[in-house]
Amino acid sequence: MTAKSTVKKRSGVNNSKSHKAPKTKKIVSSKKATSTTKKKSSTTHHKQNNKPEKSLYQKFLKIEHDLPLGMRVMTVYLFILAFFYGLTGLYLKKAMVFGLFISGFPSFLVNAAIIGLIFYMIYGIAKKDIKHYYLINIFFGLVIFNTLLSIFSIRSLFVGAIRSYINFSFVLVLILNIITLLFLMSKKYYFLHPKPEYHVHATDKLFMISLVFIWLCLIIGTMFYANLFFRESYVQANQLIFELKDKGLIESSLYCQKSQNPDLCFYIAAQLNKEDPNSKTLCKGIRFPFYYFDCMKRVEAAQ
Repeated sequence: MTAKSTVKKRSGVNNSKSHKAPKTKKIVSSKKATSTTKKKSSTTHHKQNNKPEKSLYQKFLKIEHDLPLGMRVMTVYLFILAFFYGLTGLYLKKAMVFGLFISGFPSFLVNAAIIGLIFYMIYGIAKKDIKHYYLINIFFGLVIFNTLLSIFSIRSLFVGAIRSYINFSFVLVLILNIITLLFLMSKKYYFLHPKPEYHVHATDKLFMISLVFIWLCLIIGTMFYANLFFRESYVQANQLIFELKDKGLIESSLYCQKSQNPDLCFYIAAQLNKEDPNSKTLCKGIRFPFYYFDCMKRVEAAQ
């Protein structure tokens, strides 16, 4: 009895040990499984958090992929250009096309076509269409060419602070468009790559920093030259009013032809003689279109 009982006890102990061992293995394996699932869920959650949120126009166009940082900045810049062309063309009805000044309804049509083209390019960036890549490059190439021609034709119409501001602003705009064109040329893979990319490239950072820096310089320069222009114009206007107040149309015309700022001189002379029916002849001596149209408008209103 004792031998059998001892054998049974030993066998029972061995059986209990053999039964307990798998339980520990199951617990360890279950812990490993839970840890791996947690890691997978955390990595997927981290990847989802890295994805940029979709903007309103992405939701409106039903875009499946998310735009990288550089392309987002590019679309913002295109929206700013559309606003600028809308302000100058649709509201002011003014345009400068390859050095030629256009006003009125032709300017409205030209700027409306440019705005439509800009929104079409934004749509192409969102849809990653390769033909829009070439279209955007051609567009900014023409913008650079237009800037070069316009700066030489406009700067000859002004003197003093406003001429310095035109040189300053056109150089900044030219640099900005060249940087934009170079950035677009480096992003051809975006239009060809089927999968979206969420990481930020060095070109994206450089383009964004350059864009912000140039716009800040443009805003600061505009404030500086605007203050300088108003101070110069105030001094020149007072001097011209004193010189022209006792002169008639012919004397004023001869005097303004020799003036350092003929546009301002003709403008003030026309305002001083606006009740004269022939005062429009003084407005015709103004070369800058903005001064010319404003002069004609004021003279016609006075008569």
